[in-house]
Amino acid sequence: MGVSGRGSGSLGSGERIARDGELGFDLDTTGLTYGSAPERAGVGVMPLFRDARENVRLERWPSDAEIVLPAPSGLELLVLEGGFSEGREDFAPQSWLRLPAAATLRARAGTSGCRVWVKTGHLSRRQTAPPAA
Repeated sequence: MGVSGRGSGSLGSGERIARDGELGFDLDTTGLTYGSAPERAGVGVMPLFRDARENVRLERWPSDAEIVLPAPSGLELLVLEGGFSEGREDFAPQSWLRLPAAATLRARAGTSGCRVWVKTGHLSRRQTAPPAA
């Protein structure tokens, strides 16, 4: 399975220039392994990208696990496999959830567990529009 995204810096292995001129990358995750998240029993974490502004990773949540994840600088989740419930809403594959800065995710993984793409840190800065041309 591969993961695509955007970043900044010089081109390296697996990176490409997107049509809009931003630097993008392709990452084959099939050979990578999940590490453990000591503060969250049973959760697997695979770091994908990190810089001063954001942290991107894959997480694997065990079946029926209760997930509490503080998001001091915001959080985005994309469900890749399985599913979870948060509040009164269910999230299935290809569902997306965005929480603002200072929120806390309180979720329960589904009966078959869940694999999610997670991005944090990028919502702590005030968003501004580009200058008018």
